[in-house]
Amino acid sequence: MKNTKKNFQKDEKDEKLSSDSHAETNNSMFSIENKWGKELTKDGFTAIPNYILYNQSKKKLNNNQMMIIIHIISFWWEKNRNPFPSKKNLSLRMGISERQIQRYISELIQIGALRRFLHINNEKIGRNTLEFDMNHLLDFLKEK
Repeated sequence: MKNTKKNFQKDEKDEKLSSDSHAETNNSMFSIENKWGKELTKDGFTAIPNYILYNQSKKKLNNNQMMIIIHIISFWWEKNRNPFPSKKNLSLRMGISERQIQRYISELIQIGALRRFLHINNEKIGRNTLEFDMNHLLDFLKEK
């Protein structure tokens, strides 16, 4: 019995794409640098799951709160190490005052999106910052 559904049929073009897709994933066709160019990717990039973007309104996150979250995520380099950007650094990146950064972080804490605790930096005495609990953020984002 022949399956007539298009999504189960493959023609020669589909076979070629399928066999090349693994190799293509690692070459420039799908690379961030190819899409955005060297100038825009020289400082790296931040991967944000579309789920987070698609559910911004469902989570009742305004644009400023969402940008704070995205900037915090940009400091999250390793799964088991929470990011600890300073308010000053976030302020410089976003072009708003440290007080505004504090206000948005407080709002995110109040709605349950963020949880923070003191990050003690032993390398620079007196330069402690706040560490953001990424597992808490992930739990908030996954909630239905």
